[in-house]
Amino acid sequence: MRVWIITCNAAEAAFMEQHEILAKMRSVIDELPQLPGSVNRILKVLEDPEAGVRKITEAVMPDPALTTKVLKVANSAYYGFSATIASVSRAVPLLGLETIKSLALSLGVFESMGRDQKDSELIPKNELWLHSLTVADTMVEMAKRLDVEAEYLFIMGFLHDVGKLVLARSFPDLYKECLDRAFEEGRDLSEIERKMIRFDHGEVGALLLTRWKFPKVLVNPVRFHHKDKLPSGPDTVDVAMVRVADALANRLLHGEDHPKSRIRQADLDYLELQQSELESLYAYQKEAEEKVSSWLAALN
Repeated sequence: MRVWIITCNAAEAAFMEQHEILAKMRSVIDELPQLPGSVNRILKVLEDPEAGVRKITEAVMPDPALTTKVLKVANSAYYGFSATIASVSRAVPLLGLETIKSLALSLGVFESMGRDQKDSELIPKNELWLHSLTVADTMVEMAKRLDVEAEYLFIMGFLHDVGKLVLARSFPDLYKECLDRAFEEGRDLSEIERKMIRFDHGEVGALLLTRWKFPKVLVNPVRFHHKDKLPSGPDTVDVAMVRVADALANRLLHGEDHPKSRIRQADLDYLELQQSELESLYAYQKEAEEKVSSWLAALN
């Protein structure tokens, strides 16, 4: 079976097999700016359960740009500290080791994906990252309420839609059509992506993160966050949390009746979330809008 694809240069259209679509996306991924060396060092720290303050500081400090960004965000209204945090080593005991890991990793990817504006007309960067931050923040809050380990949740939420950027760069004309149809027809974007490109942005995001050698614990929630069924396995709770937080964030942006705002009952059942708890999380999200915006504003 072949699928009609508008190629990246938009000069002509061609029929492409699924493996050709994958090859095109891999080529685009390989052309992206390299991840900062600090991100690769942080990924190694993630693999070490014994890593402490010294190792994460050593991973971040050689990168002055990343260090500056970490400190800017750490001093933003998002975290709300009255005293200035002047160093990464000082930030760790205040924010926590896991928060610093997630923050540094998120900012490293933000830097890599934000260096050029090739996809900015299709995917407004500020809008994408603000939504991603809202999902990340909601997942951390949800973890507190559910008493779930929150180690990687922020970075999962922050990266869950990164595949949209790859699709926008790989097939700009076709992806514009996907976005236009989703908007005009009030349909879920991932459904249209699968029909027109054969992959949704969750699958493409997982392709990117796998290429970047991110651990599977971070990749799978991104991969499955738009699948109809919850996967079974150790990642199930993370996938369910991404999906619920994503739907709530879309409700905040698009309203309760939009297809993106639909929350699957299977996710609520798995997390044992009652409707009252869901409404409480949504209320938290609305109250946290300004705080979440301050995270992004600190980088501008």
